[in-house]
Amino acid sequence: MAIKTESELGDEHDLLPSQAGPSGPPGEPAGPVDEGWWLSQTVAELRRVVWPTREELVRMTTVVVFTVVAIAAFITAVDFFFTNAQCVVYGAGACK
Repeated sequence: MAIKTESELGDEHDLLPSQAGPSGPPGEPAGPVDEGWWLSQTVAELRRVVWPTREELVRMTTVVVFTVVAIAAFITAVDFFFTNAQCVVYGAGACK
């Protein structure tokens, strides 16, 4: 992370509490949390997010669903194989 010059930092309120510098002993909170400041910074950050288009969202969701189904099918096949292998090794009494 590059160190910013004073002109690049802008207003001190733009800094996150972790960037503003320590104001107490290490490991202790820097001070009281200003919920209003935190909420406004959160909303501002969410406005900067590049949200996916509907087409991208549908495509990524489809990939995730098919991947989960494929992994579940693989685990089911491996389980079936080992269950049947157990029956062969230990005899029919091991299979219920």
